[in-house]
Amino acid sequence: LFFVSNETTAGRDIEENEDIWLVHRDGDAWGEPERLPAPINTPAPEFFPSVTRAGALYFTRREADSRREVIMRARSDGQGGWLEPEVLPGQVNSAGSQFNAFVDPDELYLIVSLAGHPDNLGQVDYWIVFRNDDDTWRDPVNLGSEVNGPGREGWSPYVSPDGRWFFFMSAASVEPTEPLTAAMLRDLHEHAGNGLGHTWWRDAGFLDDLAGETP
Repeated sequence: LFFVSNETTAGRDIEENEDIWLVHRDGDAWGEPERLPAPINTPAPEFFPSVTRAGALYFTRREADSRREVIMRARSDGQGGWLEPEVLPGQVNSAGSQFNAFVDPDELYLIVSLAGHPDNLGQVDYWIVFRNDDDTWRDPVNLGSEVNGPGREGWSPYVSPDGRWFFFMSAASVEPTEPLTAAMLRDLHEHAGNGLGHTWWRDAGFLDDLAGETP
């Protein structure tokens, strides 16, 4: 299990920036968490790890100088570690800030949250970037108005391991179709569609359709 923490050691001192950690399953329990060493973690924040079947690690790093968030990739070194991370090209890092990228386990595509992209439907939209066999990337494609839009703000995408379902965080609001009552307001407060961040899901088949929208 990969996770993110701002602890310097497991259960101990807190620092200002986040690092990526790893813990292995040990029978029915979990082993001791380990903070990933350099070159993955640095004095800058690293977060939202996503891993491929081949062991490549994708993650977000907030650059120390510009404070811009970029998507990085570290290839497996074949010995349980990683090679020097690289900043992915402009097709992936195409906005003022990008973060929380989910990578398909076979590296066919990644889904990334873009903030400040000129073609966003809202402030932060989900975009998909398809990867070619020669390790080049196609132009990003917006996931569309059924996922993105004003006030929805997308922060965390994920596709189920079988590729069937797309899970995503959204602050979408559902407009009431009848006059509100106190009971309806209480119910709205407790369920998705109230303008707060919730986890939504839909059939992931539409992602395949988007592959034809980019050269």
